[in-house]
Amino acid sequence: EGGREGEIRVASIPLLDFPKGVAFHPHGMYYHRPTSKLFVINHAYDKGGERIDVFHLTLPGQFRPGRRGEPLHVRWVYALAPPLFQAESLGTLNDLVVLHAFPPPPVGEGGEEG
Repeated sequence: EGGREGEIRVASIPLLDFPKGVAFHPHGMYYHRPTSKLFVINHAYDKGGERIDVFHLTLPGQFRPGRRGEPLHVRWVYALAPPLFQAESLGTLNDLVVLHAFPPPPVGEGGEEG
């Protein structure tokens, strides 16, 4: 909705393709610009466990420059949820920095290894 140039606005953004039955309690996040991936620590506890959810961001005007009114698209891609997170780290992950984004590991619905 409208707004002046350079004005900061808050908006709700739907999470496309996010797994059903998994809670979303985001904590720290990191945007990896070269791959347009957003890595989010998710304290999903008993509805998904401690995990890092990875989303692909399509920024307004990314494919059609000058189209500032287009919405931001946030599409879930995969989750990193190794057993160590569940056994030793439940609720303790706070922030992250991604140095290199590898291709996604094979995962099933909800982020479990496939």
